Amino acid sequence: MTAGDMSAASLESVINFGAKKEGTLQLADFITSMAAGVHVGSLVCNVGSVQASGTFTVSSTGPTNNETAVVAGTTITAKTSGAVPASGEFNINATASVVATGMALAINSVAALSGIVTAAANGAVVTVTAVIPGVVGNGLVLSDAMTNVATVSMAGGSNGTAYTLDNA
Repeated sequence: MTAGDMSAASLESVINFGAKKEGTLQLADFITSMAAGVHVGSLVCNVGSVQASGTFTVSSTGPTNNETAVVAGTTITAKTSGAVPASGEFNINATASVVATGMALAINSVAALSGIVTAAANGAVVTVTAVIPGVVGNGLVLSDAMTNVATVSMAGGSNGTAYTLDNA
């Protein structure tokens, strides 16, 4: 599987030890046991990795009712009113910054995107950032079929410098 094939579902298999205290302690125990010769093998750690990001820029009055965008395989939908952010919905508005804020809230509220991406609105721009750093985030797809919304694909993710602990 290449980075271009990545979706929210496939990223769930990526282990992010830093996300949980238990995982961090397990990793520390594993490294200690490798150094002591209990475990034999190689461990590669990347330092200085960077998260990928992309944007949605809302112009003019933004999208119309029921127009959609896709974030890492999950659809978000513009609604005239009564949007349910946890269902990936946001309300349309005549002010671009209000629409962007609603889009960011919808992205952050959808359970399927939790741990995959986060979103932040700044004015009329929604920046979507991969949670897991590295080139894997570059493969998350952003797209839209919306009036007055421009999309910039996920990019900029870097694996940083790899360091190998090898006692094989």
